[in-house]
Amino acid sequence: VNTFLLEIGLEEMPAQMILPAVEQLKSLAQKTCEKHRLNFNDLKTYSSPRRLAIELSGLPDKENDRKVELKGPPLSVAKDADKNWTKAAEGFARKNNISIQSLETKTIDGKEYLFAQQRELGQPVPELLQESALQWISQLSFPKNMRWGSYRTRYIRPIRWVVSLWNSKVVPIKLEMLVAGNQTRGHRFLSTGYSKIKHASDYEQHLHGLKVIADFEKRRQSIVSQV
Repeated sequence: VNTFLLEIGLEEMPAQMILPAVEQLKSLAQKTCEKHRLNFNDLKTYSSPRRLAIELSGLPDKENDRKVELKGPPLSVAKDADKNWTKAAEGFARKNNISIQSLETKTIDGKEYLFAQQRELGQPVPELLQESALQWISQLSFPKNMRWGSYRTRYIRPIRWVVSLWNSKVVPIKLEMLVAGNQTRGHRFLSTGYSKIKHASDYEQHLHGLKVIADFEKRRQSIVSQV
């Protein structure tokens, strides 16, 4: 079972900003999966004052292939008076890398057009997520943003680390000078330094060992039980 993990590590965020941000992250991931026809078994979000994260499990190795229908010139332009193929038809076939004999016709609003049928091969999911995850990070919106250091990016708080894992392999995304890896950080006071996540599916348990309850509802219940 393939699992993808994205964690955005930040300086401490205002509490009221956390849940709206993680809901945005969830929505962006769902839209990506819909767009690329990706089925998955589960989608989990995690958060804390210093992190926003999403875990997608049960992903396929690659997106499904799909049939693409390409519209060409009108048949009246594609064939001459003697019913021979014209340069317009030959150019359309050549452009789409198919034989001219494979071209089909379809009537639209009473007019016949040439069409080419092609099979678009599915992209490997790690490659697809490499691009998408960077978009998710950049598309999160906040009421107030800030710049830090020499970064051009504006964000709710400075981004200090990014974890991007496909199972146990790092998905290499880069946000300006910051390169994603497999190193996370735990509780601000109860753990020290960076800690390596061995597998994307280990995330919640790994953070628990670093004194972080990353599941919002479990964290809420823990706080309530201590009152």
